[in-house]
Amino acid sequence: MPFNVAAVQPAMPAPTVWLALIQGVISFVSPCVLPLLPVYFAALLGSNDQRRGKTLVMRMLGFALGFMAFYLVLGAGAGALGSLMSRIPRKAVNIFTGALFILFGVMALEVFPWLHLPGSRADASRYASGGFLSMLMFGAVLALSWAPCTTAFLSSVLALAASDAQATALKGMGLLSVYALGMMIPFITCMALWTRLSSAVRWLKQHQGLIRKCGGVLMILLGAAKLFGLF
Repeated sequence: MPFNVAAVQPAMPAPTVWLALIQGVISFVSPCVLPLLPVYFAALLGSNDQRRGKTLVMRMLGFALGFMAFYLVLGAGAGALGSLMSRIPRKAVNIFTGALFILFGVMALEVFPWLHLPGSRADASRYASGGFLSMLMFGAVLALSWAPCTTAFLSSVLALAASDAQATALKGMGLLSVYALGMMIPFITCMALWTRLSSAVRWLKQHQGLIRKCGGVLMILLGAAKLFGLF
């Protein structure tokens, strides 16, 4: 049976869910992530003793849960805000969110030097020797540290969650979990196949600006569609 990403949140339009997933993948290609992948992988894998069986599984599980928890909280907040906005005319909401999307797209394009995406990074070495709880904390801290670097893309997904006509905290959590999944899939894939994908990662580093700009163009088009009531 083929995987249907829209099944994650049945009440959310499929294009919205796919857009959140794509924004997550593009967020992975950021200055806070790609250059530091070996450091993050070393912290996750730990020492040779920690790479065995159950210990490694528990560390990976803790990291995944901590990473997802950060975005679930954000999604719940965005969805709850959206439910409070349900009394506002949809046209006004579309105009506001459309303008936000265009702003986030311009940020991603880095057209204006003063309107750029800030950077941040987590100190991975602090969590390298711990177990499940340490990795749980590391996952949450890593997600938080990546947020400034992915402001435009993360904010656009939050705006999608808040501007849904029937927004709820649960739907917001579902949409943000898809966004987080978009970052987790390439992260885990690169870690599992690092020796085979190192050349691909180098290519992504060299073209990360172009990829992010493509995401910016996508957001501007989405913003225009929102302004004209087409999305």
